[in-house]
Amino acid sequence: MKRRFQIIGTVNEAKIIDDYAHHPTEIQVTLKAAKNVVESNEKGRVVAIFQPHRYSRLASLWNDFIKSFKDADIIYVCDVYSAGESPIENISSEKFCQEISHNNVHYIPGSVEEVADFIYSKIQPDDMILTIGAGDITRLGNIIIEKVESNRTIKA
Repeated sequence: MKRRFQIIGTVNEAKIIDDYAHHPTEIQVTLKAAKNVVESNEKGRVVAIFQPHRYSRLASLWNDFIKSFKDADIIYVCDVYSAGESPIENISSEKFCQEISHNNVHYIPGSVEEVADFIYSKIQPDDMILTIGAGDITRLGNIIIEKVESNRTIKA
């Protein structure tokens, strides 16, 4: 099944994995699986890149979402993928980052391409990078891989 712990590729010895998880329980299961792999390898970090899907889902499950990232070493949160919904007052990715129960969480505003530019510089060998969500976050892994390939071509 696509988009369930789907390996997209490898960048700088780090695996990029895409997962459709857009509900707190799905996120917990996905991150727990990633943490188990990293711990069994005895190296690497679990890097979660989360794009909340819909303002209404984020609002209704806010408290559950805040608690669902404990198995990530680093969390990057992208702007909400609205899927046509209008924003809801006091519901945003930036506010989510301020309230999440984690000590290494960062808000990354902008398009998926801008997120790729930011993430690309943060990748370390043996990282397990998970793109998580139901929106256009699914494009992020391939954009990062294309960026690496184009940089190799330029250097050659």
